[in-house]
Amino acid sequence: MSFSGAGDGAEALAAYTRYRPDWVLMDIEMSQTDGITVTREILLSFPSAKVVIVTRHDDEQLREAARNAGACGADMF
Repeated sequence: MSFSGAGDGAEALAAYTRYRPDWVLMDIEMSQTDGITVTREILLSFPSAKVVIVTRHDDEQLREAARNAGACGADMF
């Protein structure tokens, strides 16, 4: 098992493209590009990707946006 991290949305997309992980744990808030947008971009290029989005916000609209982007789940931490 291995892990990789990314500091922003562009790095997250590049890391997914390079490593093709089984799962992605995506933060909804990132600099430059937010996690919902990056999730959508990953899934457009890699439809079988599995992304779970996490957020510190208790906001049903954000969870719904994450699901609409294709995330397998969206949870608050």
